[in-house]
Amino acid sequence: MGKTKYLCATNRAWPSALAWCASGMLLSATAQATVSFSGSGYNPETGNSGLSAQANFTVLGSQLILTLANTTRVTAVQGDALTGLVFNTDRKLGLELDSIRLSDGSHVWTSATSYNDTISLAESWTDQLADSSRLSASAGVATTGFNGVFKAKEIEQGNASPDYGSIGPGTLPNSSLGGARYPFIQNSLTFVFKLEDGEQSFLETDIHDVRFLFGTNGQGVIAASLVAEDSGNAFRESNDPRSIPAPTVLPLLGVALLARRGMKRWLPRLGRLS
Repeated sequence: MGKTKYLCATNRAWPSALAWCASGMLLSATAQATVSFSGSGYNPETGNSGLSAQANFTVLGSQLILTLANTTRVTAVQGDALTGLVFNTDRKLGLELDSIRLSDGSHVWTSATSYNDTISLAESWTDQLADSSRLSASAGVATTGFNGVFKAKEIEQGNASPDYGSIGPGTLPNSSLGGARYPFIQNSLTFVFKLEDGEQSFLETDIHDVRFLFGTNGQGVIAASLVAEDSGNAFRESNDPRSIPAPTVLPLLGVALLARRGMKRWLPRLGRLS
């Protein structure tokens, strides 16, 4: 997951150096990926349908980075705000929420007509589960207790209600948000979690059973499906993210194979010249 440094020595035969560099780049290309989940459905709390969200997970060194977006076109009432996410992992994982920030292109709306992106988001969400058995989840994050799933007392910014939740990108200022208790995040937030020592082997593909949480009463749970990012930055369905190579992997593999063939031809000649 860390950066790989490349040094192509000038005294190497070019085919050998090319193969060596290409193989290093190939390893680096497969070392980091983003696994994405999306879902849409009905919220029993408000009786509204067509709610949707997306979550992107990336492991970077000792960090797990989650980008969480409400992709509903327009959020009609505050009870349809995206207020949390839960998930499970293939192995027991120690996570600690380290920071929260606005994602690019997002705003903190403080009223129906104005936003202020300088507002601190620290401690407006929590990663502390109160009763993991309620949703059979091992990890997650929320801006509300979600009727006993999360520890609402850990939320020190806001009042552990839909405020600081995420609303759809077309909501404000063009539409009214019924029952709104501002502020709200229009579009997306980025959460950075610390991985405990020894968890550097954790992969994005270890994440499953992702569910989006809407509203506060514990009913607005929408299951997510796995999606994968292709080279055109569009998303397509996949049954297993392990089977999808990073966009740069296949070209680099071809370079490495061609370089290997060239190395076999050039090394005997170099031996005669030395």
